[in-house]
Amino acid sequence: MDCIYRVNKNGVAENEDAFSTKIRQELFEGDIVWTKKLKAQLSEMRTRSQNGMDAFDAINNGAWRNGIVPYRFANGFSYKSVVSQAISEYRQKTCIKFVPYTRENARTAGGYVEFMHGGGCYSMIGRQGGRQQISLGNGCGYKATAIHEMMHALGWFHEQSRRDRDSYITINWNSIPKKLWYNFEKYRQSQASTLGAGYDKRSVMHYGNYAFSTNRQKTIVSKSNPSETLGNRVGLSTIDVQQLNKYYKCGGTTVITAAPPKSCKNLYEFCTSLSRWCRNNWVSINCKATCNKCVKPTKKPTKKPRVCVNKNSNCNYWARRSYCTHRTYKTFMARNCKLACSLC
Repeated sequence: MDCIYRVNKNGVAENEDAFSTKIRQELFEGDIVWTKKLKAQLSEMRTRSQNGMDAFDAINNGAWRNGIVPYRFANGFSYKSVVSQAISEYRQKTCIKFVPYTRENARTAGGYVEFMHGGGCYSMIGRQGGRQQISLGNGCGYKATAIHEMMHALGWFHEQSRRDRDSYITINWNSIPKKLWYNFEKYRQSQASTLGAGYDKRSVMHYGNYAFSTNRQKTIVSKSNPSETLGNRVGLSTIDVQQLNKYYKCGGTTVITAAPPKSCKNLYEFCTSLSRWCRNNWVSINCKATCNKCVKPTKKPTKKPRVCVNKNSNCNYWARRSYCTHRTYKTFMARNCKLACSLC
């Protein structure tokens, strides 16, 4: 997740050292840099319906040309390995390419990003033209944080700002200083959607449960499960990948819905550290070796093997809502969402 600071009743960050008050006041939603362009875009979003933002929560006219983002490191930047890990995940799951900066490729791309140590974790939204900085300051040296801020630069806002968020989460306003309420504003006028997959509480772009807390109590709580952890500190969620591939017109998103491989393997190197998350549907599908989800093939099958697929694009969303075991939907899910319910 991004670097979110707890604040006291006066709105001052408890762990605010390098994260200066001046910089914090100039950030929108905690880690987005205010620009004249952004203010104009947000104003447009608040007054328009369908055309202010696309159906996948990315800003209009903010995409990088051909999905190529030149980058470089500022002098003294020490989180190079973290950024490299984040770049590898984008390359592995999307067609977006962060490439080392040259004057020529920056001119072709219409801009470039510079990773630096600022006062906290923050970024601009979408391609701005010319140099734009992504700050990974003290406390921001994590792969998921880098992925989050880079996704802002790719054109994305926070998930919990969607118009339909109140159907999925509760904002505890009493735990948030009043002057920081703007960080939880819903700026979309049209009904939010994530390519038909619904609200994504596991998105790397979702605030954590304690964002901007003034009393060490949760500021955001899941309606379906008050104990649910919001956001994630691992990397791109399945829906994040769908969004990115749609927005940047990648060749396809089969990585999301493909049937499990014949051999029992983890699909990602980081699976070995996710054993305690095996109840999560995405982890159980993509980290079968770690989660002991291997299915031994029969030596001489007498029947035609079942095809393990989701027959509906909403299957993963329904599975996260516990429809796989709900007595009303169990039969339907077993017939139409075998992959999402791990019934293969």
